[in-house]
Amino acid sequence: MCTVYEDSEEIFQAICAGAVGYLTKRTSPSDLMDALIDAYNGGSPMTPSVARKVISIFQNIKVDDERTRESILNDREQQILNLMAYGKPYNVIAEEVCLSIDGVYYHIRHIYEKLHVHSRAEAVAQGIKKRLIAPPK
Repeated sequence: MCTVYEDSEEIFQAICAGAVGYLTKRTSPSDLMDALIDAYNGGSPMTPSVARKVISIFQNIKVDDERTRESILNDREQQILNLMAYGKPYNVIAEEVCLSIDGVYYHIRHIYEKLHVHSRAEAVAQGIKKRLIAPPK
């Protein structure tokens, strides 16, 4: 990607969309040629200022993800949501987490409330979107 934009959101969007590098239009023609060769050979060319922003973006995402996980679901809800993501029936979830089926339903109601959803599929989708759980394999 070669652009005039240097703000973090533009950089993040470009990388998420598949950009393998990110240069500004202030890049000299010779550096641009070197960057194209680098990208062709499997590299990810970036200007130093862009590289710093990319690092900062990922550091902030990690901190935000940890805060989100801590503030949204408690450990038990997290555990149940993960089992839901793997398609486990509620009675199996109850056995695995050593709760009654009513106890599992109690936690599921709280998961739905906290994620603002109305179904298992929505809860799993929101869990993945908010990085509360890893996508099921």
